[in-house]
Amino acid sequence: CSVKDSNDRLDFNIYIPRYEALATAIKNQFDIEAKTYPTGFEEKSFKALLVAIATKESSLLIDNNHKLFLGYGANEANRERYENKPVEQISWAANVLRKAFNNQNNNYAKCNSKENSEKIRCILKIYGGVSDYEYSYIVIDYFNQWKSYFCS
Repeated sequence: CSVKDSNDRLDFNIYIPRYEALATAIKNQFDIEAKTYPTGFEEKSFKALLVAIATKESSLLIDNNHKLFLGYGANEANRERYENKPVEQISWAANVLRKAFNNQNNNYAKCNSKENSEKIRCILKIYGGVSDYEYSYIVIDYFNQWKSYFCS
């Protein structure tokens, strides 16, 4: 599990106790989904990516808000299916990301030719649904810090 230095733009230490306090079912789902990791990842690094997205999307359930744990349920079409269902959101996000990194999701086709951190950034930009790279940079910061935490 190789770890890059983070930009340290974000106060990461506040999230460690939040992660530790998550319900067992939620932490177990991160572990289950990480076992089937995509190309370019190892188990712990894929888990770090999933937790990093949850950190960005929901601050790891600050105020016990399960609505948009990994960003699913933000639009009307998905709201009833995923809102307040963090375990399902972890599974859904893991599947989307696996397909994106394995070049099996047409929504992420423009990222297929990229490699390493550029591919991660490209996929996160699309996943985050934003027109600039701010979302991807924040998630990558969290990703590097969670990798350091899980791989130590």
